[in-house]
Amino acid sequence: MKQRKRRFETFPIYNATGICRHLEKMAARGWMVERMSSLWWTYRRIEPQRLRFAISCLPNLSQFDPDNLEERQEFLDFCAHDGWQLACSTAQMHIFWNEEENPTPLETDPKLELQSIRASVRKGFLPGTGLLLLIAVVQLYLFASNCLDNLVETLSNSLQVFAVTAFAVSGALCVTELICYFLWSRRAEKMAPLGSLPPTADAHCLEKGITFLLLILLLVEVIRGIVSGRQTGPWILAIPACLFLLVLIQAMQALRDWLRSRGASRGANRALVAALWITGSVIYGVGIVFLGPAASAADLAIRGAETYTVQGRTYTAYHDPVPLTLADLTGEQSDFCSTRRTGDQTIFLSRYIVTQEPRQDAPDDTKMPWFRYEVVSVRWPALYDICKNDLLESGVVLEQYTLYSYIPADPAPWGAEEAYQRQNNEGMVENSFLLCYNNLLVTIEFDWAPSQEQMAITGRRLASAADS
Repeated sequence: MKQRKRRFETFPIYNATGICRHLEKMAARGWMVERMSSLWWTYRRIEPQRLRFAISCLPNLSQFDPDNLEERQEFLDFCAHDGWQLACSTAQMHIFWNEEENPTPLETDPKLELQSIRASVRKGFLPGTGLLLLIAVVQLYLFASNCLDNLVETLSNSLQVFAVTAFAVSGALCVTELICYFLWSRRAEKMAPLGSLPPTADAHCLEKGITFLLLILLLVEVIRGIVSGRQTGPWILAIPACLFLLVLIQAMQALRDWLRSRGASRGANRALVAALWITGSVIYGVGIVFLGPAASAADLAIRGAETYTVQGRTYTAYHDPVPLTLADLTGEQSDFCSTRRTGDQTIFLSRYIVTQEPRQDAPDDTKMPWFRYEVVSVRWPALYDICKNDLLESGVVLEQYTLYSYIPADPAPWGAEEAYQRQNNEGMVENSFLLCYNNLLVTIEFDWAPSQEQMAITGRRLASAADS
C-alpha cells in the first residue's frame, strides 16, 4: 500500500481557514501533511482520524534558518505543552495538529496573530504575487504591442496566444488573491480588538482547477505542435528544458531542507543553494547548445527535408506538401526545387506560408522561377476587415515612411471578391498581390508577371485548400 503521496496545492500563506479545513479532510482520509514546497505538498499515510489543525507564523524566520534555532525550539515546546504537535513548516508558517476535540487555541491574542500574519505576508506572499502580477501585465502589454505591429502574425501564433492566455489568467488570479487578502485584513483589523479573527476567503479550488486546465491546454498544444510538424524542433528543446528546471527547483528545495535539518546557518544555506542554482544554470545552457542540432535534425527528419552542400556551405531542401506549386502554374517539373511550408493556427486565425524556390545546386543554365504566398483563414468574422487592413498596411514601417503600398486591382481573374496589387515607394507596381475571398486573405508574390490562366489556377487552388 502506498505510504506517501504528493499533491499540487495552491494555498496562500494567509488562508489559514482553507488550509486547516483541507488538512482536516485529508487526516480523516488517512493522510498527514509532512512537507510543503512551492510545487507539491507531501503526505504520509496515517490511521484515519479526526484531528484539529492550526497555523502559526514566526515572521522573523526564513526558509533558510536551521530547524534547531533556539527561538523556534522554544516556540515548539510552548505549543507542545497544550497538545499541539508540529506537522510541518515552511518559511514563517508552521502547521500543528491536535487530537483533542476542543483544544486550547494555539493563538490567544488576535492582535498579535494578525501582526504575525501581516509580517509573514509582506515577507513572502506579497512580493511573489506582486512580481507575478507585474510579469503578467508586461506580457499583456507586449502582446498588445505585437498585435498593433503585426496583428495577423500575432493572432495566428498558437504559442503566443496560449502564453498570453496563461499570463492573463495568472494575473487575474493574483488580483483575486490580493483583493481577498486586503479585504480579510481590513475585517481582521476591526474584529481583532473584539477577540477573534474572521475566516479567510478560500478560492484555492478555483485556482487549482484553472491551473490544471492551463496544464491540459499546454499538453494539447505540445501534442498538436509535434504531430503537425510545425513546432517539433522547439518542443524537443522546450520539454527537456522544462523538466530539467523542475528537477533543479526540487533539488534546491531538498538541499535547503537537508541543510536546515543539519543545523547549517542561514548564510551558509543560502550560499550553497545559490551555488546549486548557478551550477544547474550552466548545465542547462550547455545542454541547450548540444540539444539544438539534435532538435533541428529531428525537425528535418519528420518533415522529410534533406541537406546538401554547395561550396562548403550547407543548405536545406524542403519537400512539404502544398496546395499550389510552380508546376501547377508553369507545367514544368523540376528536381532542383525546395518547397517549404510554415504556419500555425489558433481559435482566431489559421495561417500558413509557402515558399518555392530553386536550390543552390541547380544547374547554372537552368532558369527557374520562384514564388511565395501566404494564406490566412479568418475564423472570427469580426476580425476579417481588421486583418485585411493589417495586411494592406504591412508596408508601413513608420508613419512617415512606407516601403510599399497596395492599390486596387481587378479581382475577376483571381475569382476573388477584392484584389490589390503592390507598388513600391517609387510608384512602380510589382508582381505581388493581396486577394480577398469569403473568409480568406491571400498574399502572393511572383518573380514573373502571371498570366490570366495562372491567376485563375491560383485562385481556385488556394481558395479550395484554405484549411487543408
